[in-house]
Amino acid sequence: MTTRPLAPMAWPWRDSALVRVVGAFVSWAGFITCFTLLYLVSYTLTTLGGSCASGGPYVIEVECPGNVALFAPLSILGGFLFAGIALLFAQGFGTPLVIWAWPILFVGLSVTFFASAASGDVVGGIIGGMFLLMGIAPLLLLLRGTDRWLLFLGSRSAAGRQFVTAGDRPVFRLINRRPGAVTDLIPPTARDWALSIGVVVLAVTAGIVGARLLWAATA
Repeated sequence: MTTRPLAPMAWPWRDSALVRVVGAFVSWAGFITCFTLLYLVSYTLTTLGGSCASGGPYVIEVECPGNVALFAPLSILGGFLFAGIALLFAQGFGTPLVIWAWPILFVGLSVTFFASAASGDVVGGIIGGMFLLMGIAPLLLLLRGTDRWLLFLGSRSAAGRQFVTAGDRPVFRLINRRPGAVTDLIPPTARDWALSIGVVVLAVTAGIVGARLLWAATA
C-alpha cells in the first residue's frame, strides 16, 4: 500500500496587493501595540522596585497592577503572533517586521533599564547596556550591505513583483520566501517607497495609540 504526499495548501488570495498591504499594516500595528504594552509593563515594574506578584496563598509584599499582570504574558505572545502574520501575509512587502522586531524589542527595553540606572540601580545599567548591544549589533551588521535599503522598503512591491536586488544576500531570504522569476525583477519607484513607509508610519502610530488606550482602560 502506497500513500501520496499531501499537496500543499493553495491560498491564491494571498497574492493580491490588498492582502500584502493589509498584512503589513496589521502586523506592524499589532507588534507595536504589543511592544508598547511590554515597555509599559517593564517601566511600571521599575517604579515598583523591580518585581511584583498577584494571587496565590501567600502574603504579597508588592501587588501587581491589573494591567501589568494582564499584559506581561500577552504582549510577548502577541509579538510572536504578529511577526508570523508579517511572514504569511506581507510576504516581503513593506519595511520587514521580522528584521526590525529584534532591534525594536531590545533597544526599546534598554531604555527602561537605563532609567532605573539613573536612580542608582547599577544592575539596571548593566542590563540596559547588554540589551542595547543585543539590539544594535545585528542591525549594524545588516546595514553594512550594499542593498541596505531593503531594510526600509522590503523586497517586493505591493503587487508582488520582486525588486531588482532583492535576495542578493542570504539574510533577506527570510523576508523573501517566494523568489520571483528573473523577468519579474523591477527597480523600486517613488510610489513603492511612499506606500511602504506610509503603511509603517500609520501602523506604528495606530499601535502606540491603541496600546496607550488599552493600558489606561485596564489600569
